[in-house]
Amino acid sequence: MPNSAAVKSAVVKTDPVKSVAKKPAAKRVATKRAVPVYQIKVTLEDIEPLIWRRLLVRSDIKLSKLHDVLQTAFAWEDARMHHFFNKENQFFAPPEMTVDDFGGPPSRDTNETRLNEVMTKVKDALRYEYDFGDGWMHLIALEKIMDDTGGALVPAC
Repeated sequence: MPNSAAVKSAVVKTDPVKSVAKKPAAKRVATKRAVPVYQIKVTLEDIEPLIWRRLLVRSDIKLSKLHDVLQTAFAWEDARMHHFFNKENQFFAPPEMTVDDFGGPPSRDTNETRLNEVMTKVKDALRYEYDFGDGWMHLIALEKIMDDTGGALVPAC
């Protein structure tokens, strides 16, 4: 039979508050929230026959990346200046070129501006001008906001 002193030393008195605080915290796993996908229709203006592309892009795409997507979709050569602007006359341009250099309002950096900051609801529109000499004007219209692309990779045409 064990002596009572040995049993008493084996019993550890614990404070319930301290014991909870000492337990390792459960690992938190962040669940990835799907980024909405925009279905946009991009129409080249003032040209016949009508030339347009329907694209799927992440809603959080930066305008600088959207420029790259548009260059590919329209088979442009990315050899000319460009900018985006909306109906509020806000301009979005690459950092090396600002619209205010040409007497226009100050522009926001396309590397810092995301599409979902300037187009938030269906029927919102944005214009994209490529090649200021020839003035290729594109109307970008938000047609649909999707949570699921059915497995399609984006951007897609």
